[in-house]
Amino acid sequence: MKIKHIIPVLAVPFLFVACEKAKQITDEKIDATKETATEKMNAGAEKVADGVKEISAAAEADAKAAMDKVGEATKANVEAAKESVSEATVAAKEKMTEASDAAKDAGAKALEDAAKAAQEAADKLKTPE
Repeated sequence: MKIKHIIPVLAVPFLFVACEKAKQITDEKIDATKETATEKMNAGAEKVADGVKEISAAAEADAKAAMDKVGEATKANVEAAKESVSEATVAAKEKMTEASDAAKDAGAKALEDAAKAAQEAADKLKTPE
């Protein structure tokens, strides 16, 4: 064999070793990159979870505040309704009293008119014309 051919042939095992070493280094870098990416993703997921918890707590506080406002408004409306019903009851009682008094007055007047008419009729019967 010629020396020209021997040198490349002797270099082939070194190429295999170099390629194997490069593959090993590349695999180590890929593994390290995977670990770093996994750690960053886990940290990001934790931050997202914390953010969601904060948003949920804020939303819950807002909902409670809104419910408190609704409760207060409902209480105010109930009180206003009670007052309105009370006022309506008083007004109805007054109207009933007025109607009762008017009916009594009308009954008394009708009784007087009937008594007068009866008296006039009796007077006509007593007096011959």
